[in-house]
Amino acid sequence: MGRKKISRSDRELIQAYWFEAIIYEGEANEFRLNRLNEFWDEFFYIVHDRDVITELDRDEWCIEHDIHCDSNLAELGIDGYPVVGTLKKPHIHAIGYTKNPCILARAAIKFDIPSNRVQKVENRKKAIRYLVHADYPHKTQYRIEEVVTNNSALLSKMLDGDGLTVTDKARIILETLETCYDMSMLQICTQMIQNGVYDEFRRGQHLYTSIIIELRNQNKPKTKKEYE
Repeated sequence: MGRKKISRSDRELIQAYWFEAIIYEGEANEFRLNRLNEFWDEFFYIVHDRDVITELDRDEWCIEHDIHCDSNLAELGIDGYPVVGTLKKPHIHAIGYTKNPCILARAAIKFDIPSNRVQKVENRKKAIRYLVHADYPHKTQYRIEEVVTNNSALLSKMLDGDGLTVTDKARIILETLETCYDMSMLQICTQMIQNGVYDEFRRGQHLYTSIIIELRNQNKPKTKKEYE
């Protein structure tokens, strides 16, 4: 049985404690940012200004608009067609909590944005982790320091539930690489997962890959000519 579609009017009457909102760059003025502080008892938001359109984004757009995905569509200039590899429109992605439940329509009015850009948060941890794309390796990775919040303790708990700081994790990663730099990338990733630092390793993959190459070059066996 298919999922029952909720009408726009019914959706706007949904009550929630935790909300999620998208505010585009041109709308992110002082008024709306102040409203984040005033309306929500707890808030977490980040500027997503490095997001890149992926093939999945394009495919989802085509399904939504009932259009067959074809790279030639971009050349036809179809309005809104997402071109893979280009930057998405910069926006603020915000998560917030209010002690008194509120309907989605009222939340949208508070921020003066369309109601379809405000929704109820079903999973608090998943929503907060999404701010830095922690569980989405195919998306642009953001740093925890880029999140603005009035509850840094909860932010750390959601992103670093093991209590380790970013510095702690970097140290563990470097110590791990010193012993497994000559392994395959699959084996290295497995080691990072076992040591509880895979997310941090993935977010800094470019840097750590360079370190792996450097360690391999430093420790590669000498040739007979080099010994002579």
